[in-house]
Order: sequence, then structure tokens, then C-alpha cells
Amino acid sequence: GYARKNIDVDKVVQDAVNSGKKLSLAAEAYVLRNASVADLLKLKRTKGVCRAILSREKVKLSDLDAALTGLAKLEEKNKIAVLMGLIKAAQEGGTAGLTGLGRLLAFQAPEELAGALEELKSLAEVAKTSAVRQLCYSSLISAVGNGDDAYLQASKSKDGLRDFLTAVLRVSDDDIRDRLYSKVRSLVSELPSGLKREAGDDKIHDLAIKTLGSIPGHGKEKFSDLTAQLKAGRNRDASIEVLRGISREDWKKEEVRSLVDNLVGYQSELPASERNSDTATAAFFLTVKLAQALPSEEAREVTSRLRNLDVRIIAIGTVPHRMIYDKERIAVQAGKPVEFRFTNTDSMPHNFAITIPGALEEVGKLAEATGTAEDAIERHYIPKTDKVLLASRLLQSGETQALTYEAPVKPGIYPYVCTYPGHWQRMYGALYVVADLKAYRANPAGYLSKNPLPLKDELLKLNQRNTEWTFNQLAAPIRQLEGRSFEVGKSVFKVSNCVACHRLNNEGQVFGPDLAKLDPKKRTAEHILRSLLEPSKDIDEKFQTYALVQRTGKVVTGMIVEETAKQVKVIVNPLAKVAPAVVDKSVIVARRKLPNSIMPEGLLNRLSREEILDLIAYVLSGGDMKSKLFKAHKH
Repeated sequence: GYARKNIDVDKVVQDAVNSGKKLSLAAEAYVLRNASVADLLKLKRTKGVCRAILSREKVKLSDLDAALTGLAKLEEKNKIAVLMGLIKAAQEGGTAGLTGLGRLLAFQAPEELAGALEELKSLAEVAKTSAVRQLCYSSLISAVGNGDDAYLQASKSKDGLRDFLTAVLRVSDDDIRDRLYSKVRSLVSELPSGLKREAGDDKIHDLAIKTLGSIPGHGKEKFSDLTAQLKAGRNRDASIEVLRGISREDWKKEEVRSLVDNLVGYQSELPASERNSDTATAAFFLTVKLAQALPSEEAREVTSRLRNLDVRIIAIGTVPHRMIYDKERIAVQAGKPVEFRFTNTDSMPHNFAITIPGALEEVGKLAEATGTAEDAIERHYIPKTDKVLLASRLLQSGETQALTYEAPVKPGIYPYVCTYPGHWQRMYGALYVVADLKAYRANPAGYLSKNPLPLKDELLKLNQRNTEWTFNQLAAPIRQLEGRSFEVGKSVFKVSNCVACHRLNNEGQVFGPDLAKLDPKKRTAEHILRSLLEPSKDIDEKFQTYALVQRTGKVVTGMIVEETAKQVKVIVNPLAKVAPAVVDKSVIVARRKLPNSIMPEGLLNRLSREEILDLIAYVLSGGDMKSKLFKAHKH
């Protein structure tokens, strides 16, 4: 600048070096502002010189560390405390030197940082930039050896979570990153309970997926988690990128088929002009790679489908142990052909039926009423009614069926449902038939506000909720259950499909534990809540399920109700057929005790906090309207 052109800074510095004399205050101030880094490094290390070096960009890390050590010695302070002060000052006065100071913080040994944990937390709290927060989080993680403190602080805000995830990417120690896996994994599809869900949350989930992919190992869990994201139509780009890096030995064989169907379905939805985009190309290569794990005939079929993507393909599957479809909302263009690829990866049988709007409950109840009829198996438990527009076969575990369908011409919300007895109140979704699919996809909420579709099925209102409740979120309120609503509890007992296996207050089936005769030790709000949230945690041997593998490869899954020297009798679904399935022991090649309860997981996901408390009160009271739990209820 002007100063360097008119005053020879290099000469001033050289004279000071040669004479060994200290510069005057005015000269030092002038040199510190205008000297090059090379000149500053030649000067005697005063506080001012050290600070000047630390304020410059593009300084070698070793020179920065030497300047910090010198400044700490001159100020008779702890090295880390001095560095913290410099970072605070730098962010207050702009960003001069902040990059170098950040590199310096990351360079410090964990044992040195361990003495400054409170300072790091404090700095992270007041940090004005993402860069500073990220530095603090990565340093906290390195110093402690885990992410507990950093995550606790970061989870107070969405910006904090973004910075936490970016900080994890910077952690070089594989062992430490491995300890962060569960925290990063939890952010792939959910946010901490205190944070409001908003439209931009997908960016956090994308970053969580990228960060998850950077953590070594856990291939099988990553494969399952990201397959679930793709099936749900969420975070596609990030999920595909990480899935491409997962080795074949970590693929879950039972999930490959449905994942391939979802990827082909996604590619079939793209306009021809977008099929060469980076995301579409990545999806194509992942599909080809996955198809290699399928039987040769199925692999050829996939290749053929990739060559002909003119008809839109929609993959819909089941979520193991949850008794739900993997998609709760699907949108199609009115009057256009579509192919549903229905795959069952659950251990129990399921079907897929589309009904006219407003007929979900009627069709479900008809399916229950005719579930034990002689022709039930022959018609795959699809009730005889013209209100069913499309129906699949009853698919056993691992089976797939393609269903070609011309979408209705009339726009509307068409329910789809599993009509296998006992399933309809829980396993359903909404098919949105729209006049302009492109406009709907661009902005679903905006499109529906201008082109409203009447919701004629009460149950479909529930599938717009999806909260992964935890025990800790509900532990405190269940200690004060007085004043609950008997009517709401009784209604939720039906809507949540508890009646499929449990009888209470003269309603429901006698199949699972008798809730009116619970062991006194189990008749507590805590035990009931834990059982609802984690049904497989404590399975009574009486209700244990088994998988019987036969020589033919067929698998019979259910509860063993009787066993003789020659035969095993199994109840597959008590609502579907009273008589148990009889399996000759001579054809059984393997018998496995299943770790999962016949009671599905996620039972409370569609319920509000108040509905859950009313349900627990209803069960705890034994269905007694006169219980003190229901006195003076106000909601």
C-alpha cells in the first residue's frame, strides 16, 4: 500500500535486527501494521510482534505455534487461555487471522485442550460465526474423546447441529469418530425433540448422512437406514452417494430387491431431459451394482426396466416389525398409467389394496368380518366389494408383485390398505391423485391450497403425524395421570389396533397378555409405556414367535400353540384363521426363536402426547370408567 511505497519497511526491520535494539512504540506499531510475514518473523518476539504474527493469514502452523508459545510466556498465562482470548478478539473485530487461529486450535494436543473445556464451551456459546463454533466443537470432541458435551450444546439450535456435524467431519481420529456414530445416526431422519420441524431441515439430514458416511464401519446399519430414507423419498442425493460406498458384504439381502425397485421407480419418474443429471447417473450405477446381487433372471428384468422407463414405477414395501408400509403418501397423475412394485420384507404376510375415497374403514371392517370365511385365503383376504379398485396377492415374506394400474381420472385422496385381518387400522396410506403432478411435486402444500382435495377418511388424518416418541419424553407426565379422558383412551385403544390382540372392557381379541389381569409388578404406568415403546424388550415365553424353515425353503412364522413328537402347530395370525397351521417335524430343517415381538414397533408414532397418556390411563385402569384416573379430566 501507500506506506510500503513511501517508507522502506524492509530497511526498518533489517536495521532493528542488525542493531538488536527494540523499536520505538511508534515504529513498532507502524511495522506491525505493514511488514510482511517474513519480516515479522525476523523481529524480536515482543507481545506486539507475536500478536501481529498470529493475526496474519497464510502463516506456517509451526510459526503460529511458536508465536503463541512466546506470547503466553510473555503474558505469563496458559497457552490455551491466550489462544481463546485471541479467537474471541478476532471474531469481535472481524475475521483477521481467524483461519490461522482455528488451525492452531485444531493443532493443540488433546491433553492441553482438556484443561480448557469450560472455555471451549463458553466460546462456542458466544461464537458469532459457524467457523468459530465448528472449531470449538471439534476441539471439544478431541479433548474429551467423545461428542457428549459438544452434542449437548449443539442440539440447542439447528445452526449448532450443522456446525457439530461439520466439526465431526474434521475429526481425524477414527476411534473418536466411531464413538460419535450413534449421535450422527440419530440426526439422519430426526431432530432433537426440542427443535421445531421446518422446511429446511432436509439440509441438516443431508449433512448428517454425509457425516455418517465418513465414519468407518457400521455398513449394515448404514445400508438399512439409508434404504429406509430412499423408500420414504427423503434425502435421496445424499443417501445414494453414501450407499454407493458401502461394500457388498454389508448389504442386507432381504432389502436389496425393494431398494432396487425404489431406485428404478425414482428414475422412471424423471423427465427424459433429467435422466443424465449427476443424481440420476449415481442412481443408475447404484441400481446396476445392486442388481448384481439378485438372481440372474431378476437382474435381467431390472436391466430391461432401466432401458424402458416410459411407464412410471412406484415401489412400495413394508417396514419390518412395524406393520406399516414404507410410504404413507404417494402422488400420481390423474388418468395416467403407473406400475406399483409391491415388496414384502416383513416376517408376516401383507397385501396392498386401493379403495375409493371414504371407504377405508368400511373395507377394513369387511375384511375383518370375512377373514375366517372359507374363501378368505383364495381371495388373499381382499373383501368382495366394488369399493376396492386395485388389489395385490397376499405376499409372504420376501415376495414381490408388479401391479399395473391406470390412475383414476377424478382427482382425490384414495386410501391404500392391508386387509389381512388385524392390520387395516394400522397399515394404510394415502394415494393423492392430482391433475398436475409436476406442480404438486414442486410445492405440495401450495398446490393443495389452490387445488384442495377432500380428506374423506378419518384414519388418514393420523398418517400425517409421525413422532418417534422416547421413554424420556413421556416419563415425567405419566407420573401424574389423574384427570385423563376415559373416552379418548378407549378410542385410542381401538385406533392403535390394540384390540387386534388384547381384550379390555369387553372389546378386542384374546390373543396377547390379558391386560385386565396384569401381574401387579407390571401394572405400572412405566411398565405399560416401556412395553408400548419397546415391545420386544421383554417377551413372555408364552407369546414367543418362531420361524420354522422347511426343506422347500418355505418359512412358517408364528406362535407355537402345541407340539407333539411328529407335528408342530403354529398360530400365524389368530384373526385370519382360527385353526393353527400344522407343520410336520420331518420337513423342518431349522427352528429359530425370533427376537421381535408379534406386537409391532412404533405403535405410538401417530398419537399425540395427550392421546398416549389417555391410552396408558385406560390400560392401567383395566378399562374401568370409574377409576380415579378419569376424574375431573379437562381436555
